[in-house]
Amino acid sequence: MFNIYFTSVFSEVDPSTGATSFNPVTATLNDITLSVTEVEAVLANLDVTKATGPEEISARLLDETAQAVISTFLCSIQRIP
Repeated sequence: MFNIYFTSVFSEVDPSTGATSFNPVTATLNDITLSVTEVEAVLANLDVTKATGPEEISARLLDETAQAVISTFLCSIQRIP
């Protein structure tokens, strides 16, 4: 998901050929480990008066659904390659 976004942002189009060129990232973050407590703490400290981020999920929604979404967050962040 992030690779696609950053590739689109940092790609260069060659004006003579119209081809897109970029240097692909080969490093990955495979060893991210979070606990339920850490995710709960982050979600509990969200400022619900702030605007949404690029994914357009409001802090209020995350705050009110925290217990239901924690396991989903952990699975998506710590997915097995």
